[in-house]
Amino acid sequence: MARAMSELTVDPDWIADGLVLVAEHGALPAGVAAIVDEGDEVWEIGVFFVDPGHMGKGIGAALFAALMTLARDRGARRLTILSDPNAEAFYTRMGAVRIGEKRSSSATGRLLPLLVLDR
Repeated sequence: MARAMSELTVDPDWIADGLVLVAEHGALPAGVAAIVDEGDEVWEIGVFFVDPGHMGKGIGAALFAALMTLARDRGARRLTILSDPNAEAFYTRMGAVRIGEKRSSSATGRLLPLLVLDR
């Protein structure tokens, strides 16, 4: 986790720009997601994390749907996702398609699935 800290950190500017969503279960945070403007109507998921204790309860799907609404409201026509390999199946269930892979910036030699969702 320490090596991936930069990939899991929410940029304070994203918060100020209204690009971060937090999912709650009861009064507790259960997940966080953020989008980043890549230009030309392309946005990227900057962070998407659901607490492992809340996985399988529909929180990820609800958070993803809200993130898609936010992206569309910001003018996104395409959403790119650099996924953890263990999360790729989730994103494909959400409608994303794998278009390749990219080296992780935090783990030497680790390849991450690159997915895209056009809307």
